[in-house]
Amino acid sequence: MASVTFPTRLGGSGITITDDASPETGLANGGHRERFLPALKGTVAMAEYVYQYAAKIDGAAEDAERAEEARGYVEAYAGALKSNIHAHYDQLATLKFSFARGRYQLDEGGERTDTTVPSDLMTISRSGTKWVERPNRTIHERLADTLARQWKHGVSKGALVEPSRTNYFLDSTDYVNNFSVTQNNVTKTPNATTAPDGSLTGCLVEGSTSVSISTSADTFYIVGQSVPAGDVSGAIYLKKHPDGPSVIDTRFRALGDGIDEFEQFELTDDWQYLDVGSITSTVESGFRIHVGGNAKFYVWHANIEDGDSPSSPIITQDTTVTRAADTITRTLGNEYNPNGFSVYAEGRQTSATGTVIYLYSSGLDNSIRVGLPSNSDNVLFVSTGSSLQAVIPLSDFPDFTPGDSARLLLSVDPPNNTVRLTLNGVTVSRSVNEFPVIDTLRVGGVSGNNNNINGTVGDVTMYPIVLTQSQAEEMTA
Repeated sequence: MASVTFPTRLGGSGITITDDASPETGLANGGHRERFLPALKGTVAMAEYVYQYAAKIDGAAEDAERAEEARGYVEAYAGALKSNIHAHYDQLATLKFSFARGRYQLDEGGERTDTTVPSDLMTISRSGTKWVERPNRTIHERLADTLARQWKHGVSKGALVEPSRTNYFLDSTDYVNNFSVTQNNVTKTPNATTAPDGSLTGCLVEGSTSVSISTSADTFYIVGQSVPAGDVSGAIYLKKHPDGPSVIDTRFRALGDGIDEFEQFELTDDWQYLDVGSITSTVESGFRIHVGGNAKFYVWHANIEDGDSPSSPIITQDTTVTRAADTITRTLGNEYNPNGFSVYAEGRQTSATGTVIYLYSSGLDNSIRVGLPSNSDNVLFVSTGSSLQAVIPLSDFPDFTPGDSARLLLSVDPPNNTVRLTLNGVTVSRSVNEFPVIDTLRVGGVSGNNNNINGTVGDVTMYPIVLTQSQAEEMTA
């Protein structure tokens, strides 16, 4: 049993909330309806306490410790509350893909399936291998046609769903020959530290003079082969050296167009795979990632790839490498109720156009799809035959910024000719004259590279009922 108490000495009311069915403190079996608002009041009260106390902090250690303790209570409760609310609704679920937890469940009315093997309940397709991060921040290679579960900074993010991408940086881990420096003002020491893949191939770089990153002098840079015109993005592994700076500048440069994108990062003692930017190039062009100038740091692999946002590491040796797209689908059975259903999902889309949930039969002409956003800055499409039945634009959710993490719930209500989408606690509905008959669920894309989210999906859950607006907002807030 998990519990959280709101101490009076930190601004709380003294109440205790638990995740069981206790009639006095529990959130289960409907208890959240009675205790949700008091708990929120406790959260607000303690947040106000944190604000007021933090405003008075003058550097005294005791004050700082108490403020940090209060903030910890608030954050712990917020996480426990979300978990308990979803545990209550899980009793209603017929299909649940908990990608972040590595558990997959199906209930068609007979024996309930509860498995840790994703291929038991879904079809996973990717024609090649793929590198993903593990809990200890190292990376490992997943085999073809296996689910790629991604961790980030010690937190499980769920299924990593990416389009096909090509890395145009040759020999991406060769720091002896392939990495270039200008003016001989930089010292590089290959094989100086353990890299994210476990090999002793991390490279130490040290600049000799202080020069702006906006010049080519005294900077460490990598060179990508000629990349076709269009969207190009870059990412690189960097790590702080004990004697180096905490903050470092980067420049992503399209040589053909002379376009630069500048970023600044705070380095840590752990390897970080850092997004150095995206550029739309009008011509086929070489690209560079500059890092410098007067700095001492560790560097490893980098991607210079086609696409509007960087994807996971694509290791290269002597030539460009193309990684295949991820496909996750399920043919629906009795867990799906065509007379009314709901689908919950949470995740993060980094591509400019993507589809988190795709419900269809025979393609887009008979489908419901939700993206963050999908085509033409819309988040929802409902189509039957050649007729577009409903559209919800991204502008209906003004507080949502593409690229942010999202919790969404789709409610499909044919008897009342209504479709409803709730995104991070905000609901928008549309009238629908005709709904498609669907038979397949796809996660993270439409087909091949089409509308691939290039991001993570932590959870997808189907309910054979139309959840109410208040329920949807409670689940996604």
